[in-house]
Amino acid sequence: MLGFYFQARLDLRASLGLEEILGNMMSNVRWELDYEVGDQTLDRQHRHLVKMINRFMDLSGEMPDAEKISDLLNALGEHISEHFEYEEHFMREMAYPGLEKHRKKHREFRKRYVELCMDVIEGRAGMQKQLISYLTEWWQQHVCKEDMAYAKFKKAQE
Repeated sequence: MLGFYFQARLDLRASLGLEEILGNMMSNVRWELDYEVGDQTLDRQHRHLVKMINRFMDLSGEMPDAEKISDLLNALGEHISEHFEYEEHFMREMAYPGLEKHRKKHREFRKRYVELCMDVIEGRAGMQKQLISYLTEWWQQHVCKEDMAYAKFKKAQE
């Protein structure tokens, strides 16, 4: 478990860098059927991840309170932990040869996510935008490309 139970209150103007964010709004992540990996649980988790990333983007356009940001960071961290655990079990069960490489990517993601969350909580300007950017880049590179590799492997086994 990543243990995202942030109790900190944030100075949102400073920590979110709202002036910078509002001037450079990002577009929401869109779910496509092509992103399905062929497992109902993983596909449901991926769709939920898209919703959570988009919720975070939506918050950047308003003035949320510290509790709202903290709750979303916690929920996203918990969802990611549950997803990684299930996904790694899924890959292990099908004897996916890329499991260790994939697990390493998960560990790297967790580490960077914690760093970015701490920066947001500590009130570093513009960090919410960096976190959103990291999450969308990770979605595009990891989920849309690397997860497709194990989906292709599974399909070839059937």
